[in-house]
Amino acid sequence: MKQYLIDFSGVKTHDEFYNAIIKGMEFPKWCGDNPNAVLDLMTGYIETPGIVQTIGLKKLPKSLDTEVEYFYKVIESINERYSYLQYRFIIA
Repeated sequence: MKQYLIDFSGVKTHDEFYNAIIKGMEFPKWCGDNPNAVLDLMTGYIETPGIVQTIGLKKLPKSLDTEVEYFYKVIESINERYSYLQYRFIIA
């Protein structure tokens, strides 16, 4: 099973938030910095099944609450609509 680690430690900006996801999920550099791009790549580009672990997601600054909320919606969508991809999310 493929393992992915998204490290949000020290992330303070929108760009840093999406760069952490792009790096951790091994997305191509051309990945967009929005939840739709993340969902598209997680459901059709990367190796699955997979374990996605995050570090520092719960400790991000309040200024990133919108990005965090959208990321949780991506996870929820994957768990509900794309369960056949067999992701397991570990949020820390």
